Amino acid sequence: MKYCVFLNGEYPEFNDYHCELIKDRKIYCADGGANFAYRHGIIPHAIVGDLDSVNLEVLDYYKSKNVEIYDYSSDKDYTDFSIALIHICKIEDVCMNNRFEKEEIDFYQDKDVLVFGATGGRIDMSIANAKLLANNKNMKYITHNNELMYYVDKEDEILGKANKRFSLIPLSDLEELNLEGFIYNLKDKDISRNISLVSNIIKDDVARVNVKKGDMLIVVEI
Repeated sequence: MKYCVFLNGEYPEFNDYHCELIKDRKIYCADGGANFAYRHGIIPHAIVGDLDSVNLEVLDYYKSKNVEIYDYSSDKDYTDFSIALIHICKIEDVCMNNRFEKEEIDFYQDKDVLVFGATGGRIDMSIANAKLLANNKNMKYITHNNELMYYVDKEDEILGKANKRFSLIPLSDLEELNLEGFIYNLKDKDISRNISLVSNIIKDDVARVNVKKGDMLIVVEI
């Protein structure tokens, strides 16, 4: 099963390309992400969170459509996004009384999850959301600037993105980083975690990234 999560951040202009991306995915809305789904006529599988950002008319509409709604309006230790990810894996039997154990937080690490609304808006939420990528190599964000953002710890192959912008943000020191198929290639280059490689351009139809040791976030223009 593949999943999609709508968050309460900023979105790119939603078009047929994005509709194709979410086709056949089970959709979860985290709090105000339900407003976005409503505007685009999307019926989610469930809405979760403290529900303080969802318009009442949106909630009423989805209740009439029998969409599952999980209200965490009491004090909670996790963001609405984290709760949505937990629901993807273990649903309400784990989510009782807002008590989650570490193994539940890590359980979604192999799930194929596409996320909209994780960036833009509040900077603290954007940073917190970006950190969650390191828990799941199969999770990707569509940013508010219409970029694909994801986590890499060994190698990556980028197909069909010639002339698109590419940025690499180290999460740790990188040993022997290689970039092939870019305007600015690298060969066995050590990169400090304090240095970000931004605004490179993909030159070839197939571009490759690999590193001997270290992990990073990749941002590719769609």
